[in-house]
Amino acid sequence: MSLPSKVTQKFPYGLERNTYFFGKLLTAEDFNLEQAYFLAREALLNASFFGPGIITGLEVTDFKDLGNRVSFTLKAGLALDAQGHIILVPRDQVLELEIPTRTRLGLFLFYEECPREPTVTVCDPKECQYNRVREGFRLELAPESGEGIKLADLILQEGRYHLLPVRKPDLGQAELPSSSRLLDLREILGVLLKLAERTQRLEEELYRFPRFRQKEFNFLYRIGSKHQRIVYGSPSYPIIQVYPYLPSFYEISPDRPDIKYKDHQKEIERGEIYLVPSRVKDFLQPPPREPVAPMAPSAPIFRVPTIRKFHYIRRLSPQVKLKEMVERTSQLGIRFKVDPRLSLEKPLAELEDAYLYSYLHPVFDGGLLSYLSINLNIKEKEAFFHFDFEAFQKDEPELYEFFKEKLKGILFRLIFLVQ
Repeated sequence: MSLPSKVTQKFPYGLERNTYFFGKLLTAEDFNLEQAYFLAREALLNASFFGPGIITGLEVTDFKDLGNRVSFTLKAGLALDAQGHIILVPRDQVLELEIPTRTRLGLFLFYEECPREPTVTVCDPKECQYNRVREGFRLELAPESGEGIKLADLILQEGRYHLLPVRKPDLGQAELPSSSRLLDLREILGVLLKLAERTQRLEEELYRFPRFRQKEFNFLYRIGSKHQRIVYGSPSYPIIQVYPYLPSFYEISPDRPDIKYKDHQKEIERGEIYLVPSRVKDFLQPPPREPVAPMAPSAPIFRVPTIRKFHYIRRLSPQVKLKEMVERTSQLGIRFKVDPRLSLEKPLAELEDAYLYSYLHPVFDGGLLSYLSINLNIKEKEAFFHFDFEAFQKDEPELYEFFKEKLKGILFRLIFLVQ
């Protein structure tokens, strides 16, 4: 790291300070040298041990692109520049800067001295000299800047600037007990600064990738509906995910439906589940006249786990005891819960006051895809969803009746990923 040029120019032969003795005549030059000596020592320490960067604060927030200028809020903070100057922003400030050119820009912070209080000299009443110097700062928008401290990048997207803050290590939190620790700290900070630069470059690359927004639609597609119109609001082709609500978990409980709904109210409101209650005796089907394989679907197209499990539950014999039912469903991987208040030795036929709750979750089930059609109208940024209930009834009459009686249709969740 090079020495501050302002220090080496001011003291080309090394640091020089005043000495005092009785009877010495002090002039303005002596007092200026006194200040310059201590300022130079401070600058050498700052530039050599730490280097330029943000010590604390200086976040840029509330950024707005106003056309020919930008506005933002600069938080109070502290920084060091390459000359070792301490740059202090004492309070939060709302600022505006003109945009020099519509290219990629950086927001840079500089040390700046501001002379104040012009005062008449004693030697010449017509001559004025500034009585004080305020150590301040200035901000610039530029593609690159040599000794400025970068606070943020301005990335141009679709004709407007977006702010990308620059994150630097917090130098002000370091403990400096000895010179050896200082050297170690310099190396550590150097590594951290390089990592920060690489992270910044990675963020810049990520900004170049197209950004996707997720739009979600939950709706009940009713039996007899012609189509469901969905406005997804993008002029490009979306990526579409379709999830029907199908039974994936079952529970037998003596609790009434209103109590169960209250227990799961938040999940139901968020669209995570849909609860369908049935009396146990109403849910179970009478044994078929012809023997049917327990796990065989009624149509080859529905060879999917969710539908097969649903068929198996409905075809359980009313004489099966709860204990046996739990064992059978567990072996087949069916999630089935029995309320501990019910006796496991009771057969299903004797559960007069108990309810069987089907928990419908949005799950991907390939067996329903053959009944779906989604037509896109890119110009109007909309889609038309259709489900062929007639073919569904023909292939799966049992499941069709379940949705027809309980829900008056099938619940669907559609997720559109759009640019």
